[in-house]
Amino acid sequence: MQHNRSAMALITTVCLSWAIGCSLAFSPQVGLSPISSEIAEYAPKKKKNQHPFRLNVAATTSTTASEGAPCHEATIPITLDTYEYDNWKLTYRYKPPSPGYEAAEPLVLIHPVGIGTSSWFWTKFMEEWKGGPVYAPNLIGCGLEDGNDAWDPEERGMSVPLAWVKAVEALIQERVLMPPRLDGSQDGEEEGSASDPGIFGRFLTKKEAVEAIPTPPPCIVVVQGGCAPIGVLLASRNPTSVVSRLVLTSPPTWDDL
Repeated sequence: MQHNRSAMALITTVCLSWAIGCSLAFSPQVGLSPISSEIAEYAPKKKKNQHPFRLNVAATTSTTASEGAPCHEATIPITLDTYEYDNWKLTYRYKPPSPGYEAAEPLVLIHPVGIGTSSWFWTKFMEEWKGGPVYAPNLIGCGLEDGNDAWDPEERGMSVPLAWVKAVEALIQERVLMPPRLDGSQDGEEEGSASDPGIFGRFLTKKEAVEAIPTPPPCIVVVQGGCAPIGVLLASRNPTSVVSRLVLTSPPTWDDL
């Protein structure tokens, strides 16, 4: 029995090492390269007495020098929002940036496709993530429990994976890269009127208004498993000012793509 347990532990370790080794980062300009250090540095560190293959999602704590008592860090909520593309009502999970990471590159997480699989797949990752904002869209036909429209191939044809790619591109353009408005209003709120001098105290020329809007950072696309072609298409169809890097986790072989 002890021999069998040791053998199973060895097999599990080898499989896990293979999966990690298959994680690749793709840049539209330089091709495939090892996963970027910017992503790796945010990976949760293994805690003492934690199971080696189980993610610990317990609240992190810190100890203040003055009180010597542990204090829990504030939890950043994950919300469910909607958007539309080509007459599809679509949903996505969103987590705001962690304090101090407001200017960091956003992540766009693409879930695998399978029975009952949707953006909930990334929930644990999003809970543990410390960095820039995170967007996890539900692909067309998935996430019906979140409010996505159902897809019936007999009623409406769809090119796969191109339609999924275009729907994610719409999310990136409308929400991920949406620059903040000059009056500070959020998407869906009323903007200031054209005659409102706003925060600058005077009227702006068109050139001044454009220059005053900060350029949003490009996003990093992370794709799980067999949906790697979605990420490859997103990286190849968009400039690096939109998609700066692509991370493939447990992808199929390059020939299979």
